[in-house]
Amino acid sequence: MTSSVRIGIDLGGTKIEAIAVSPAGPEIARRRVPTPRDYAASLEAIAGLVGELERAAGAAGTVGIGIPGAPPHSPRYESSANRPAPVKRRATAMASSRNSSSHPPP
Repeated sequence: MTSSVRIGIDLGGTKIEAIAVSPAGPEIARRRVPTPRDYAASLEAIAGLVGELERAAGAAGTVGIGIPGAPPHSPRYESSANRPAPVKRRATAMASSRNSSSHPPP
């Protein structure tokens, strides 16, 4: 597999949606699943979506995860609006680790 695909994950309270796009921008594939209610299942769902999109694209991809919520500097909120903080931290760490280990900086 090559590493020319970009994968975006939208981790919401009711659904997780993922899209794979080519470097030029056109959509290659898109998947959507209901958001599991527990931590381990949420991580498994994200990993499963990434695997499905990579297979559909025929290429490994870099991964970015978006999670709704207020900005960290907000005086009222510091976490995701609808996901527990441990899921948010682990999902971000998982994407960072995957991107840095499979695609080292030049």
